[in-house]
Amino acid sequence: TGEVTPLKVGTAIITVTAGAITSGELENVGGTWVTYSVKVEKGTPTVTVTPPAGGENGVYDYTGSALKFDATVTGVTGVQGAAVPETEGKIHFNFYADTDQDGQPDGTALGDQPTDVGAYLVEAVYDGDDNYASATSQKVSFQIRAAGLTVAPKNPYGGTDGKIYDGQEHPAAEGLTVTGPDGKPVEADSITYSTEKDGSYTATMPSFQNAGTHTVYYKVTADNYEDEEGQFSITIHPAPLTITGEVEMTKPY
Repeated sequence: TGEVTPLKVGTAIITVTAGAITSGELENVGGTWVTYSVKVEKGTPTVTVTPPAGGENGVYDYTGSALKFDATVTGVTGVQGAAVPETEGKIHFNFYADTDQDGQPDGTALGDQPTDVGAYLVEAVYDGDDNYASATSQKVSFQIRAAGLTVAPKNPYGGTDGKIYDGQEHPAAEGLTVTGPDGKPVEADSITYSTEKDGSYTATMPSFQNAGTHTVYYKVTADNYEDEEGQFSITIHPAPLTITGEVEMTKPY
């Protein structure tokens, strides 16, 4: 009796030899041998997608950059000396839109890895090697959600201390600075202003002339970011009055 464990793909020649019996009832039985040919086919590995860190139940904030997915490929287990799948340069990923978030692709694989806000599926594909056939993982759902914006007035008139009334109209600010969570500038699709929160908004920065505290309301939109609404105020101080005149001092003699 015996056991042979092929450890690689190919054709294995196994020779079984029986020695001659020189004693007992079968002492006249001579030895012999027999050869077996065993063909070992490629094994099927298990491929598993490893999602990137930083997500929340498969939901990631928009950054504009591609998420880094990884994958593991597991071959034969429990057999000492079994070949381990070669993975260097042999794994790629397919991405699909999943608008309904039902785990089913909307259509064929996307041409590039998505970076915009939306719901998607990803699968890892192993190309195979000398001992293992190609294999594909199960599809894994993930989402990219809109990120928040940080908005601030650019060079507001009067800064933090305000300006003195000079009789002229002045724009409340030179515009707005819009940045993403990483602090980098974001090109807004739309920026509108109003002097009333529920008033009419236009693309023109409001201007002010009279003394007082003036508030500007704004609305900002940008692809892949949450809409942002806010306000800022500027102060125009009253100008000081200067009284001039002549006083005639006289007294009867």
